[in-house]
Amino acid sequence: MLKSLGLWKDTQRSLMGQDEDVSTEKVDDKQSDDKNVSGEKPVEGMPATTAAAESGLELAGLGSISMQECEYSGENTDQVREQSALCDSYLRFEGLVRYMEPFSNFFDNLLHPVYRVTTDVYAYMFFCDFINFFIMVFGYWAFGTGGSEDGVASYFKRNEVPIPFLIMLLAQFALIVIDRALYLRKYILGKLVFQIFMVFVIHIWMFFVLPAISHRGFVEDKNLPPKLWYFIKCIYLILSAYQIRSGYPTRILGNFFCKKYNYINYFLFKGYMLVPFLYELRSLMDWIWTDTSMNLSNWLKMEDIFANVFLLKCLRRAEEEYPTPRGSRRSSLTKYGLGGLLLFAIILIIWFPLLLFSLGNTVGRSLLPSDVTLELSIGGYQPLFKINVQQGAIRPLPYDSWRLLQAQYKNSAGAVAFLTNYDAADVAVISINGNSTAVWSISPPSQEALIQELNHSSVAVHLRWQFTRDIEDVKEFERTHGDEKVVSLADPALRQDLAMMLSGDTEVGGVTVPPILPKYLLVSRAGRVDVVRALDSEVFRNLTLRLHTGAFQNLSGLSEWWQVQGACSEDYPYPFLPDTDPSYCSYLNIIVFCDKVFPQALSLLSGYGIVGLYTTFVLVASRLMRGFMAGTSFTIMFDDMPYVDRVLQLCLDIYLVRESRELALEEDLFAKLIFLYRSPETLIKWTRPTHPQHRLQ
Repeated sequence: MLKSLGLWKDTQRSLMGQDEDVSTEKVDDKQSDDKNVSGEKPVEGMPATTAAAESGLELAGLGSISMQECEYSGENTDQVREQSALCDSYLRFEGLVRYMEPFSNFFDNLLHPVYRVTTDVYAYMFFCDFINFFIMVFGYWAFGTGGSEDGVASYFKRNEVPIPFLIMLLAQFALIVIDRALYLRKYILGKLVFQIFMVFVIHIWMFFVLPAISHRGFVEDKNLPPKLWYFIKCIYLILSAYQIRSGYPTRILGNFFCKKYNYINYFLFKGYMLVPFLYELRSLMDWIWTDTSMNLSNWLKMEDIFANVFLLKCLRRAEEEYPTPRGSRRSSLTKYGLGGLLLFAIILIIWFPLLLFSLGNTVGRSLLPSDVTLELSIGGYQPLFKINVQQGAIRPLPYDSWRLLQAQYKNSAGAVAFLTNYDAADVAVISINGNSTAVWSISPPSQEALIQELNHSSVAVHLRWQFTRDIEDVKEFERTHGDEKVVSLADPALRQDLAMMLSGDTEVGGVTVPPILPKYLLVSRAGRVDVVRALDSEVFRNLTLRLHTGAFQNLSGLSEWWQVQGACSEDYPYPFLPDTDPSYCSYLNIIVFCDKVFPQALSLLSGYGIVGLYTTFVLVASRLMRGFMAGTSFTIMFDDMPYVDRVLQLCLDIYLVRESRELALEEDLFAKLIFLYRSPETLIKWTRPTHPQHRLQ
């Protein structure tokens, strides 16, 4: 084709190149005859080495010596001694040559064979290294020191990267790059040295170094990743040895996925292009280690043109094999299959955030608090009351009580709407002992300052609550949630009674503070604790404070502690709870509703919230969809070429002359390709379909 276009000018040089190729693949008859002559058998009954010795051998630094001279025995003692030393050196060299000759012949036949049928198995070797890379990533626990079976994921959760892990990955990546460089340079000797180096290093590392580091034997049953890695590496070494024995191909053209033009190669090449940085790495390495006249910019243009033309060729080939009759309507299967699928995907993207959170109570799992802390304080002074309760005081609401709760609020539309979001397993009854678990350790000066402040000004009372839920597997949610309620003691009589109690007046039995203790709390999945206002108009209840003074055994002084009791009766505040415990009202009881927690698979998405999903996921998906459906009018000239075989052949010709070291012709052909893309009229002529029977199949 190049000659017909008038572009192959160096015909004589081309023919000489062909002769050279033939001479490299086959042995010349004259050379073969010379070898036969030089390789004649020695005299019968005489070893080959003896025959060679009698014919004379030139030793470095010793001159020419023969076997007859070794049998010479002169009268001069110095001559005999010198002759003996020469003979000893000759015999040692002869033995060394005898033992090294098989090695020399092996490597000579390997590197310079008489006949060679080249092959290309680099793609399979790359797949082996690619698989081993992921085995090392996901099975690092078997390669590292003291790693758990969680693998490298446990390090990523802590945002840590172990140095040995990084070194192993960099070494694996470096081996892939070196192998690619040897392949592009077609350097068989370097590949042989690399192969021998790999064999020694791999076996020393796998059978000696790695067991000493990981303290695991290679043959242990649970030590699967190293064995799998070694098995894949052995396949790689076999393929590599086969590549060395056969030699690299004279011409390395195109991508591994570009050998055929069908839907399989089309989607494989699309997947290859979607792998991050793989296309860029391959293009840069090919430009570095391939002899070419193109600069990097032109090289990347050439690769992009070839990728686009190859995909078009696959589509045109599919159109030829599965033609659509002219003027026929599209089938319902195609319209509802492809169009319906895209329509469903767009609708799902639009409504996915709302659907996800509306089904949260269905797909989520119930998770009650595992730890509750309640703290009461006045102003900034030492807390009056602080208690922590755990599993024993936190129990789920009985199902009978849940039914009674629903019946109690059945006439309230807001309450019914709130309760429909929860089940009995989502509600917890928290019973807190009214007696503080610690003595009030305020200092006398601070206590006196508190009394003076109560007598002269208004003070604030703080009630803080904190809930902890065990959600180790869901990192997007906070484990601890809390809130507080603040009320002001504005009533002077109330403050005076509290000051008298602090002064030790026993006539004051207790002080009731304004409503501060919540009846119902909601622990949301977003990390907040809110007061439930949909069930009752009075969302808080009063607290009664009492200060007790007493002595403890083995303590010389008096101690003070607080007792807190909420407003309580048989029908208040929770008539649906069973009152079988006579000390029911001596506890601070709180009903807590807990939002279900999403499973780990959905926790990453649900952690953004509804607004976050719409501003990130939905908008990004819409941009991608818009890029797929819009903006195609600007690329019609290149995406709708009806016949791309000529352009594809021009690209292949550029690859061919590049491998043939015709760099001047490479520049001319690439300039022609650029001219085609710059000239719409010429491109239309080049891509005009020919008669069907003349099309390239």
